[in-house]
Amino acid sequence: MVALRPPGLPLPGRANLARALAAPVSVARALPGPGRLARALRHELTHPDRRPRRIWHEDGAAHIELIGVARTGGPSAHAAVSDALRRLAGVDWAEVDEGLGRVLVGFDGDQVEVSDLVDTVGDVERALHAEEGQGPGPARLAERHPAEADPLLAETIALAVDTAAFGVALTGRFVRLPSAPRAAGAIVAVVDGQPRLRAALADRIGPATTDLALGFASAWVGALTQQPDVLAVAVVGRLARIAELRAGALAFGRRATELTADTGRRSGPDDGQPGPGGPDGGSGGPPGAGRGGPGGAAWRGRPVPLPDGPVEVASARLAAAGLALGGAGLVVGRSPRLAGELVLAALPRAARAGREMFAATAGRRLAARGIVPLDARCLRRLDRVDTVMVCASALLGERVRVLSATDAQTWDRAETMLGHLDPRRSFRPGEVVARAGGTRLVAAHDAGRRRAADPAGLPLLVRTGSVSAGALAGVTLDGHAEAVLRAARGCGRVVLTEHASVADIAGLADVTLPPAPRPRQAAGARPSRREAGLAAQVHRLQAAGAVVCVVADEEGDEALRAADVGVGLARAGRRPPWSADLLCGSELTDVWRVLRFMPPAAATSRRAATLSVSGSALAALTTFVNGPGARPSARRLALVSGPVSAAAATAVVTGLVAALRADRGAVPAPVLHTDWHALTAEAALRRLGAATGADTRPAGQRPTAQPTAQPAPRVAAAAPPRGRAPPPAQRGPGARRVAPRAGPA
Repeated sequence: MVALRPPGLPLPGRANLARALAAPVSVARALPGPGRLARALRHELTHPDRRPRRIWHEDGAAHIELIGVARTGGPSAHAAVSDALRRLAGVDWAEVDEGLGRVLVGFDGDQVEVSDLVDTVGDVERALHAEEGQGPGPARLAERHPAEADPLLAETIALAVDTAAFGVALTGRFVRLPSAPRAAGAIVAVVDGQPRLRAALADRIGPATTDLALGFASAWVGALTQQPDVLAVAVVGRLARIAELRAGALAFGRRATELTADTGRRSGPDDGQPGPGGPDGGSGGPPGAGRGGPGGAAWRGRPVPLPDGPVEVASARLAAAGLALGGAGLVVGRSPRLAGELVLAALPRAARAGREMFAATAGRRLAARGIVPLDARCLRRLDRVDTVMVCASALLGERVRVLSATDAQTWDRAETMLGHLDPRRSFRPGEVVARAGGTRLVAAHDAGRRRAADPAGLPLLVRTGSVSAGALAGVTLDGHAEAVLRAARGCGRVVLTEHASVADIAGLADVTLPPAPRPRQAAGARPSRREAGLAAQVHRLQAAGAVVCVVADEEGDEALRAADVGVGLARAGRRPPWSADLLCGSELTDVWRVLRFMPPAAATSRRAATLSVSGSALAALTTFVNGPGARPSARRLALVSGPVSAAAATAVVTGLVAALRADRGAVPAPVLHTDWHALTAEAALRRLGAATGADTRPAGQRPTAQPTAQPAPRVAAAAPPRGRAPPPAQRGPGARRVAPRAGPA
């Protein structure tokens, strides 16, 4: 027989062939075994100093991961890192954020390279390590950065494993291959279903590694026992989680440059020194300062452990029931196989799958709207929130308004002069706030510096010649402030910090907290953590058993750090509240959307827990009646192997639908709050025009291209028709509220 080969291509001889085959064989022998690979992987995952440093940089901004003492050493270590970076030529600013576990740097790319920044951070870390004499903290102390690729990579690998296992199980079911007994997965089920065992494993190898290890074990157990329904639910959950992570990374990428630039903006001398009536409880320090700590209750500084929700209660009960049933099957039935299947029947798959699908879908939809998930784990706590604390400064608008005055003319004059004043600008006693002709507005407080945005407002004297009249300046309410409080009421108890500018809507809150006193500090001093601030109020609520969601801007950063769910409002041009879990934009509509997810989250978890208990009870009953190893009719072609998987699939669909419905709500129209009864006709028309966009100038001063009759319907839209009494919302105390779109023309 003649061998066919291309012309000029000699066949290799036996010696050459042996040498060619010997090389890969020797390489294969040199590869470590599975045990060594597992130990190496565990070492890499649990020793952050042995893996590459995580870095994000773009357009003159960088987020550099801190490792070891630089992260866990407290304010002194953070100051050492920041000071070393600021000394580099081309570095504009540098601040450490404990929440992200990174140092945020703004720099000029033409003068300094990112590698120089990283080298400087490394030098400081080595110096701190030598000084402290301790190793780096565990990797799980760092919270996930939105742009970090590791979680997405881990979920992608897990998805590939689950998909392969699903294919193996489905093929084995259709071609009628012999399968391992379902009880073979009892050990994995016990570790996965017992909260204490799972927590103990997480303490040894880390939460992320625990999730991956148990996920891989469950996948291959499902493949060997030919349970494609179990693996199908797992695959759907992985896809939802990957979509959530991807959406969060994209949302951060769209806003990262803007957020980092706002972080670098230094507060002016006016912003940093409010007096006794200063901002309510904000730290004013670097973003995320003081946040950190190990997992569980400690990483939030919780005084008591987080209360169990519907999923945790159902999981604990089913875990205890599974052990009891398994023991009964082993002792009474003398059948290890029966005991294993009874343990599997008590798995709370539906409870976890339903909540996870809801949280993943909610995170994906919120990220698509520009809300950055700095810690997506908070979405898994939405079902337990029963108290919402709202920092009043987050409900304020951007314009100064008069809160009270001695008469209507003084009100109108002060309102006109304050129209272009920055509400965050502070004044000393006796300082001229505004001037118009012969009239001056003078700050009338006793001591310190005060702002119109302060909780007590800014007292004023309106001086015209020798005549003086009193007034109090505050800040307008955001048009969606009332909608936020109403959405918060749907979540449970509402706690609002006291503020003169939000008195119109304070009645929507169940509890009003006095503003926390803010001690005066020397210029440039780093603010200290105060137990008398809003964080202490959050801790008191938590100690009483509440699960607290805090809504705040940068002035409530300390409260966001202590909250179970922190919803931060990142105003344009101000420091973002990096201690938040969910970082919204500058519009309160983002906060409104987050709050709308909480009641459906609780309902979804309760429904999923009920499905889980029902499915487990039916599965245990079926196992007792039919005996171990029983399958539905046509077992070789059946795709659903039991009630537990059917309940899990139902919970997944329910969670998906509930999250999509919660996201579909239309944003309510903005509501204008003002003191109409105290304004002159001209001032009322001017205020209404500012809210509706109408041209309120006299007809002779309007552009000829614009019809002079255009403002009339808009003005009438805010008033009741002739012959009809004003609605209750516009009389008495409610005279301050009017929706520009309400009422017929």
